[in-house]
Amino acid sequence: MQTYRYIQDPSHGWIEVPLEELENIAYKISRYSYMDKRKGKAYLEEDCDAAIFIKKLKDTDTPYEIKEVHQEHTFIRNLPRFEHGFGA
Repeated sequence: MQTYRYIQDPSHGWIEVPLEELENIAYKISRYSYMDKRKGKAYLEEDCDAAIFIKKLKDTDTPYEIKEVHQEHTFIRNLPRFEHGFGA
């Protein structure tokens, strides 16, 4: 079972996902999400992009769990916006 972190600050939240897991759906991810190419992670915004990823997991019968993490000030807002051509 894969575990994903759901990182929240006081006003928003993101699911942390390895970039390689977005290979087939990256074109659907908006620029409201963020990414860290160095760490190979995407941070999918909770309103739409996270749902696209969760749907992929459900459609492929992939077992998963979400671990909630609350932070007053998150590093995510300082990352670059998601780009479709990230090379995954």
